[in-house]
Amino acid sequence: MRLRTSMVALALVPGLTLSLASCTEDLPGSFYPTEVDLARAQQVWRDPWLAPTEVGTVEAGWGSNGQVSRRAGTRTTTWVVDNPVMAARRELAAARGAGWQLLAGTCNRAELALLLAKPMSADGRAFTAVAHLRSEGGEQSSEVTVEGLVPHHLDGNWPVPDEPLPDAEECLADPDGTTVGSEPERNAESLTFQLPGPEMGSEPYEGPDRIGDADDDPDHEWRDGEDALADAEPLIAAVNDNDWLRRLGATVASESDSAADGKTRRRGPYGWAPLPGEGGGLRTLASAVDAATSADWELTWVSCGGGAAPDATLRLVTEHGPATARLGDPSVFGVYPSAGLVAFVTLPVPDGPDVGWVVEPPALDPDRVACLTGEAPRDARMVEGEPVTLPDDLQPIVSD
Repeated sequence: MRLRTSMVALALVPGLTLSLASCTEDLPGSFYPTEVDLARAQQVWRDPWLAPTEVGTVEAGWGSNGQVSRRAGTRTTTWVVDNPVMAARRELAAARGAGWQLLAGTCNRAELALLLAKPMSADGRAFTAVAHLRSEGGEQSSEVTVEGLVPHHLDGNWPVPDEPLPDAEECLADPDGTTVGSEPERNAESLTFQLPGPEMGSEPYEGPDRIGDADDDPDHEWRDGEDALADAEPLIAAVNDNDWLRRLGATVASESDSAADGKTRRRGPYGWAPLPGEGGGLRTLASAVDAATSADWELTWVSCGGGAAPDATLRLVTEHGPATARLGDPSVFGVYPSAGLVAFVTLPVPDGPDVGWVVEPPALDPDRVACLTGEAPRDARMVEGEPVTLPDDLQPIVSD
């Protein structure tokens, strides 16, 4: 999902639109994401700690003349602590519990950035995923942004440190959060890119294992938009008919006049609605999960505690395909800012890749999830299960 900028204009409409973008700019064909890139990205989407709300694949960079983007997912979480160090500590504890290792850090009085890595495997091929964590303090809260990166299929090497740097945890050592590692006026983005490791946008990295050169022939395009929309209508209708979404007032709608023959990007159906209940706490989440699971949705992942809003993912499997729902803080999605929690629903991108992986994670029993039974600790972040989130914005996926 790519929400915080693209959806603000739609925030007052409790419905859901579909856009098939029609950018005509040609891009080098072999810079497009491949099935290998998709498989790697899915490992980031499914990571229980990173659990991105905005997901995508590595891809050709826009107007970059040979650059690639390696971002596979992004999550933003607001912590009710005004100290960015404390927020980062709680994130790091959850990350380590999910197998991530801290490699480096840099900070100043107002913000902090960490570099983490985790070995992963996709289709039998090992690779290292990287997370850039940025924590910024405010008047009454701290905002943490985590971006997950994976190597592009054209990268011949992957400049990630083999082991933690000696001062990796220096930024977390000061209990008052006043560690100064760089000038206070530096912004969080510059701090992130002071860290060693790959950048999100650059030319493919050279190396002995580089897979060929980029092909300038942009021969990978989406199928005609009208045909793709027609194929998506049965799933849209099935989701619209779901009792839980009807009670929430979320409606999936396709707009035929936006179904253009875009070459380079395509968006899928998505929509949102506020969840009943005040405050946005665990009671609101538990009530929503109970209502959703009673209407055939399956719970796959829950996160709670530590001073941040609770979060969860669900899936609905129909005979026409799956849909996913994210229940979380409205500030993350840019919709219904006065709501306690919102539900954001995503359907597969028409003419996009197979989404069978959505049904693989086991469903959780809500009666056994500590976040929903009142057994979760308050001073630490607890994560259970495996998130499922469908991308709503993709470039064409190239067959290997």
